[in-house]
Amino acid sequence: MANVENQDMVTVGIGTVVESILQQAISTGSSDIHLDPERGKLSARLRIDGILYPLNGLEKFNPEEVISKIKVMAQMDIMERRLPLDGHLEFTSEGKKYNFRVSTTPTIYGEAVVMRMLDREGIAVNIAELGFTTQQMEIVQKIINSPYGIAIITGPTGSGKTTLLYSFLGYLNKPEKNILTLEDPVEYQMPNIRQMQVNEAIGWNFAKGMRAVVRQDPDVIMLGEIRDAETAGMPSKPH
Repeated sequence: MANVENQDMVTVGIGTVVESILQQAISTGSSDIHLDPERGKLSARLRIDGILYPLNGLEKFNPEEVISKIKVMAQMDIMERRLPLDGHLEFTSEGKKYNFRVSTTPTIYGEAVVMRMLDREGIAVNIAELGFTTQQMEIVQKIINSPYGIAIITGPTGSGKTTLLYSFLGYLNKPEKNILTLEDPVEYQMPNIRQMQVNEAIGWNFAKGMRAVVRQDPDVIMLGEIRDAETAGMPSKPH
């Protein structure tokens, strides 16, 4: 288990604290950061290999200040504390860019935050690099070469759903195909593909996006999430 304790946090400013939290998540290979306000203190944990480990050194910081700083960095409404909010921020470490998907939810002691770390530059988009057996590869290729139908990718947190979806797009990405995506957020930018960022704050959700996408003469549509019955039942063209 990697050491996630930082004794120097108590001597630095809020902005530096947040950067230190993000840096430790990266250095320990964490998938998620959990920040929970408690009575008069902030509790923090990092999810590493599926298990949550405490991140020490934050007890003396004001939970509202730390969480407000994160919301500012994620371009979220810092005045809204009554409703769950979603946002994302980008952080650069040693020249490499990481995207953190930020989710807040109100609790009796204030807003709790979960940040999912997304390594944009570390996503493998070549199916051959994913470790499929020959038999599995034949099944996968049969699915994605089908001229019509739908493939639904499911699985627990950190199981590789995003990596698999992008590998499918990489395989299908050819000049003769019009490929469109609806994502929240766009986790990996791909050439020759129309990638669209969902923005719930302005009403641009998956359902509205799907209505627009099906009018764009698509050959392939990649939907990042199915959040509601309307999106699930939306008619679409092949793939």
